[in-house]
Amino acid sequence: MTETANSIIRDAFDDIAALTSESPLEASDAQVGIRALNRIMATLAASGVNLGYTEVAKLNDTITVSAGASAGMVALLAMRLWPKYRSEEMSSAVVINARAAMKNLTYIARTSLTAQFPPTLPIGSGNEGDGWENTVFYPDTLEEIFTEAGGTIALEDNTDE
Repeated sequence: MTETANSIIRDAFDDIAALTSESPLEASDAQVGIRALNRIMATLAASGVNLGYTEVAKLNDTITVSAGASAGMVALLAMRLWPKYRSEEMSSAVVINARAAMKNLTYIARTSLTAQFPPTLPIGSGNEGDGWENTVFYPDTLEEIFTEAGGTIALEDNTDE
């Protein structure tokens, strides 16, 4: 499902009970919502939570984040809009939703890294069965190592032992 700025903003206004589903979104409220949404997403990107959001200018602009991020955007926008549209203390549900949204958006934006292991890393115990590369970190063969010191591994020069 493709989200638009309109759906995110309307849902945020609905979450703070500043707009019913039947009432139209006023042009001034739409602009407040668009500005707040763009600022929230720019702040997230600046703090390292980059979701691929493209700034919107109109209500029918498409939101360019994954579908899993839209609920978090609604929750953060609702928290940002609350002081402008509600006079009472902020609802604990709005705060809880915003905290969960930040956690979720941070998780979505996280990229996984693949580790590159050095060729000198030894294989561990039990890693020699099927599916495992059967190489060791010694560059020489065992025969070459053992003949180096007459069948035993000798101490290096300049050692105390």
